[in-house]
Amino acid sequence: MRFLQHRTIRRFAILLGLSALLSAPATSQAAIWYSGEFSADIIINDPRTPESKARGSFHVGKDRFRAEGVHQGKQKVMIVLPQEHKVWMLHPEEKTFYAGAGNAPIPPKPDIERLPGDKDGPCKQERGITCSKLGNEKLNGVDTEKWEITITPPPPPPGQPVAKAPEKQKVLLWTDPQRRIIIRQQPDVGPAMERVLVATEKVNGRDTEKWNVSMSYQGKSQGYIRWVDSSLRVPVREEENGQVLIELVNIQEKAQPASLFEIPKEYKEVAVPPLPMSQIPGSGEMGHPQVDERSAPTAQPGKMQYR
Repeated sequence: MRFLQHRTIRRFAILLGLSALLSAPATSQAAIWYSGEFSADIIINDPRTPESKARGSFHVGKDRFRAEGVHQGKQKVMIVLPQEHKVWMLHPEEKTFYAGAGNAPIPPKPDIERLPGDKDGPCKQERGITCSKLGNEKLNGVDTEKWEITITPPPPPPGQPVAKAPEKQKVLLWTDPQRRIIIRQQPDVGPAMERVLVATEKVNGRDTEKWNVSMSYQGKSQGYIRWVDSSLRVPVREEENGQVLIELVNIQEKAQPASLFEIPKEYKEVAVPPLPMSQIPGSGEMGHPQVDERSAPTAQPGKMQYR
């Protein structure tokens, strides 16, 4: 198996993030929502094509967000209401909308995780997952809780032959319950991750924590730097090898008008557009499959130009 670059892993994590957000219980999502309401502009760079940038803006409400950008010369707006499991794509120029996701620069996931000790955490809600607290430990200067997670794969469907009993997998986690993040992840199988707090810095006038994040797998390792807004707990910049991959600018902390998350009365609902052949999964470059526009609400550098 080829070791995927961390930005590729993060990209797929973003693509999957919306479906996870919509399918998880509303109570658990409330625990990992942003720490406040705000608006911001987002800039995404691809080191492979430095001349291209994906740009957009978004608004985060109490339990919903709105993303805006220009794609193929047309304004696109996406409204997401996670607790209601709703997503709408709006086309302001045509005054139309449809139910489903599309091309829009969604905000980065909050730097907050569901932890083993949470009342609504995976150990309480997911079948086949058991958690054991091993103790408290100081790791990289951070007070952490050490957990052992045991994952038991589900049995095969009825009628399907069983070659052998499914093997249990174990993961060691060092969590920071104060920040609600994972400091180290050490699985029996798969990539390991560790983050180290190296400084507190001002980024675009905002107080941030600067973290070194490293991942290792099959003897290979990679890393990047993440700056996390101290107030909103959202990544505001990520760099790899000195190149900025993603950056949030013009952050404004304030309550967002309810009208931003509503479909204007004059908009007409239309059918979901057909999927272009170029975006059929599996038709893309090897190692970089194309993603269904309706299921991938993310700016892909070099392919979508937001301005």
